[in-house]
Amino acid sequence: MVTLSPVEQRYLSAHAQKASLTLSAFIRKLAMEGAGKKAPALPPEVLAFRGQLLHLCGLLEPFSRKRLDGDDLNALDRAEVKHIIQTVADIARQLKDHLQ
Repeated sequence: MVTLSPVEQRYLSAHAQKASLTLSAFIRKLAMEGAGKKAPALPPEVLAFRGQLLHLCGLLEPFSRKRLDGDDLNALDRAEVKHIIQTVADIARQLKDHLQ
């Protein structure tokens, strides 16, 4: 059994009618088509790029917390942020080169 809000029911009913199906048949078709589909695998380059971005987010988190708490960055913190900025610039350059 599926519970739908009135808006969802109208939306799905309209699409079912366009497909010349009953609401039940339309929902069944959607469920069965979606059940067999796998998410496409991302290329290794994209996964590596995603990993680099997530790593950078993790590196930046302590600095953003410090700043949000009103604390100033010391010399070591500023050097680390500068290194992270350089890493982001390198990643952007690699991405640009890869897309050309």
